[in-house]
Amino acid sequence: MFNYWMSFMDVFTKAFPLKNVPRTMLATTYKDDDLWRMIQAAKKNPKTKEMGDKLETEILKQFVFAEKKPSEMAKLLQVSEKTDANWKMWEKYMKDYHRYHLREISS
Repeated sequence: MFNYWMSFMDVFTKAFPLKNVPRTMLATTYKDDDLWRMIQAAKKNPKTKEMGDKLETEILKQFVFAEKKPSEMAKLLQVSEKTDANWKMWEKYMKDYHRYHLREISS
């Protein structure tokens, strides 16, 4: 069922790129930091790594749509300088955040 939902959401977001739809029920059930820790734990297990990678991508998109500020994401990702492990992920998030919200403002 989970795979079906994720496939449906992939098609939906391509058809309606500006719609803000929760991509996972996990995001409505858990606090952001708890959810992030669960996803990171899933990525460490070879049996759940692929699902963890997919969930990480999806939750980052959801955070962009939910207007989670880059400063909040820096705290969640524990990023404070370029040498931190999640720096590139935070940098990409920041670019995606600004791209999405600047496009929304100009529409």
